Amino acid sequence: IIGAILPVISSERLEKMEPAEQAVWKALYESDGFQSISEILMDALGISQEQAALKMKQLLKRAAENTDGEAIEYRFYPSEIVRAYQKGYLLEIQEPNVIRDAAVLMALNSALELDGSINLPTEIIRRHPDFIAVITTNRSYAGTRPLNEALRDRVQHTEKMDLPTKEIMIERVMAKTGFQDGKMLGILTDMIMVLDQTARANAIKGVAGMRSFFYWADAIAGGASAKESLYHKVIYKITTDSEEIKLLEEALKNHGLFASLEEAEIELKKNENLTTP
Repeated sequence: IIGAILPVISSERLEKMEPAEQAVWKALYESDGFQSISEILMDALGISQEQAALKMKQLLKRAAENTDGEAIEYRFYPSEIVRAYQKGYLLEIQEPNVIRDAAVLMALNSALELDGSINLPTEIIRRHPDFIAVITTNRSYAGTRPLNEALRDRVQHTEKMDLPTKEIMIERVMAKTGFQDGKMLGILTDMIMVLDQTARANAIKGVAGMRSFFYWADAIAGGASAKESLYHKVIYKITTDSEEIKLLEEALKNHGLFASLEEAEIELKKNENLTTP
């Protein structure tokens, strides 16, 4: 949240290290913020995230042990949150209600006041007048809990966002996927809406939303079966429980959407055959 304090190694000690270790420390020292030690290591050494985390532990341990009698100096590396706060950037905080440790969010409470501040190990910084924090969270995903009351109280403006209207959903999918079959997209939209409503009504934890709609429409545009891809792109993302899947299927059948989907798919294939040279 705030940043990290790392040891500063003298140039003489740095020269005695292996080339890979030298590259890591130089990359860290040249960075102006603490984006992520793991990411810096991954970029510098071309290794995986797990390997980077292990490598960083090894480097810090060696830096602390092999001092050669020298006094160790430390440098504070501010996080992206701190840099945004101090320089007046737009900051998005995603899914804060899945953070298990309440103390993590408490670190931001005073920072989000209009005249707020953050107490760093090196100084106290004041909120830049242009700084804006946008908090985004899903309301119905498994594992989420109500947003911390103290944090919620500091939010100046709140929007409750549900699925957009059918027309807007179709417009967005056409723009994002390039799939322009209005009739097919209209049926897909109806099915997404029915699945979303049925899941909520039956306390099914999964969600049918715009991402599923994008993936489904894109799969159909690429030649996939509309009905078969429905399961892989939408239903199995909502649930894989057999009883819950039956409830979703029954809802679609009761609205006549399976029949409409088959009809639209036949028409789509006919149109494709007519336009194929």
